[in-house]
Amino acid sequence: SSKRLKIGSAASSTSVTKTIRVPYGSLVPFSEANFWAYRSGYVETNTLTGTQEFVGAVLVPVGATIVTVRAHQYRLTSTGALLADTVFSRLTDSGGQVALASLTHDSTGGWQTKASSAMTEAVTTGLTYHITVDLRATTGNTADSRWSYLEVDYSVPDYLTAL
Repeated sequence: SSKRLKIGSAASSTSVTKTIRVPYGSLVPFSEANFWAYRSGYVETNTLTGTQEFVGAVLVPVGATIVTVRAHQYRLTSTGALLADTVFSRLTDSGGQVALASLTHDSTGGWQTKASSAMTEAVTTGLTYHITVDLRATTGNTADSRWSYLEVDYSVPDYLTAL
C-alpha cells in the first residue's frame, strides 16, 4: 500500500480589514498665512475670515486595498458659510493627484462622521495618500468649524488562513 503526504493547502482568498486613524495633530497648515488652534481633541480655525486649509499624510501599506474612509468633523449649524470638508487623494511618483473621496459635513450641526462610498483602491509601489482639510468659521466664534480625525479602512490577505 502507498501513502500520500499532503504538504500545505490551497491558498485562501480571505482577508482581514484593518483601520488607520489619522488624528488632528497630524495635520499641518497649508501655508504660513493660515490661522489655526489645536485644542483637546480637534483643530479649529483661529480666524473668522477665509477658509483655512490643512494637509496631512496618510500612510497605507503597499499590498493593501483601501475600502472606505471616514472624517469626523464639526460645524455649529448648517446655515451660513460654515465649512468642514476633507478630501482624500492619491499621489503618484510623477506628481499626479487624484481625489478619491470628498467628505463634506452636511448635517444640521454638531459633530458628524462622514463616510465615503465603498472603494477598491489597490495600494501599489509609487503611490502615496494624503488629506486636505478646509475649515471656515464665520458666525462669530472660531470654534464653529472643527476637525478631529480621519479613518481609513483597508483589507490585506489573511496570511494565517492562506498557509
